[in-house]
Amino acid sequence: MLNKITVIVRNPGVLKALLTWPKFSFASYMINYRLKNSNVEPKTIVDVGANVGQFAVAASKFFNQSMIISIEPDPMVSKELKKNLRGHLNFEVITCAVGNTIGKVKFYKNQDSQVSSILEIGGMRKSLFPE
Repeated sequence: MLNKITVIVRNPGVLKALLTWPKFSFASYMINYRLKNSNVEPKTIVDVGANVGQFAVAASKFFNQSMIISIEPDPMVSKELKKNLRGHLNFEVITCAVGNTIGKVKFYKNQDSQVSSILEIGGMRKSLFPE
């Protein structure tokens, strides 16, 4: 926590992002911030398992000319993802799962959409969060 506070004090852009972006993730902000400061300018960014766009929103803010392709299997979450990317110039949201086979697969939805997956929810998670 102290590390995050230090970063916020040294980089006022973090606080502005936290207050103004439609979705904010500290980790996603820092990944994209470091890439930008390393002079990386990707033409295309692919976000697999994009959820509501925590990473894609950060990427869109740092790399406003990049094409962002977000892949999210949950149709309801994909809708929110599209809303969160609305201000970006060039993006595509693909609603499907990604795996090593072609076809249909069972998708396990969780109340916390960040944990929804094609992998079954583990026993420990079920016991810690039974609802």
